[in-house]
Amino acid sequence: MLACAGLGLLAAAVVHAASPPPPPQRSVVTLGRAAAAGVPLVAGDLTLVTVPADAVPPCALTSLPDALGASPAVGLAAGTYLCPDLLVRGTAALPPGTAAVPVRLTDPQVAALLPVGTRVDVVVPSAPDPTGAVADPAGHVLTHGALVLPSPAPVETTSGLLGGTTAPEPVVLLAVRADDAPTVAASAVSGSLGVVLVG
Repeated sequence: MLACAGLGLLAAAVVHAASPPPPPQRSVVTLGRAAAAGVPLVAGDLTLVTVPADAVPPCALTSLPDALGASPAVGLAAGTYLCPDLLVRGTAALPPGTAAVPVRLTDPQVAALLPVGTRVDVVVPSAPDPTGAVADPAGHVLTHGALVLPSPAPVETTSGLLGGTTAPEPVVLLAVRADDAPTVAASAVSGSLGVVLVG
C-alpha cells in the first residue's frame, strides 16, 4: 500500500511538472455597461478585470482613474477594453451636433500641420479592385468640415517580451458630424486616413 501511495505521489508530481505554466495575467479596465458617445464615464460604468495578457490590446488602460471623467468618442458596448484612443476629455465646447473622434493619419507628420481650429475633410484612400486598378484615385470623403480640437498627449505603449516602449504616434482629435462619427471612428482603426484642408 505504501508503495502504491508513493507511486501515486510520484505520478502526480510528474504530471504537475509537465503541465505548462499558466499564461501571464493582466488587470485592465472594461466597460461594465454600454456607454454613449460624449457622456463622461463614472465609477459605475467601469470595472477592472483580470484576463490573459495576450487576450487584450497593449493599449488597454490598467487603472480606473485613467478612464474616470473621460468621454467615449463613439458609443461603446459593455465589455469593451478601454484604450486612450477611444476616450476624449474636455469636449464640453464641442459644436452642436458633433462628436469628438481621435484619428491617426496615414502620414503622422501631417498632424503637426493642423493647428486647433482648422477645418478639414477626412478622406480614406481607395483600395485597388481585383484587377489592380484603383476604383477612385481621389479616395472617399468620410466627413466634411471636421474641426481640429486640442489633442490628447501622446501615450507610449509597452510591447514585446522585454517590455520595451514604442514611440507614441500623434493623434488628431476631430469634431465631426455626429452622424459621421461611427464611420470615421471605425475607419480610424486602420490608421489609413488622410485630411484635406478646407476654408
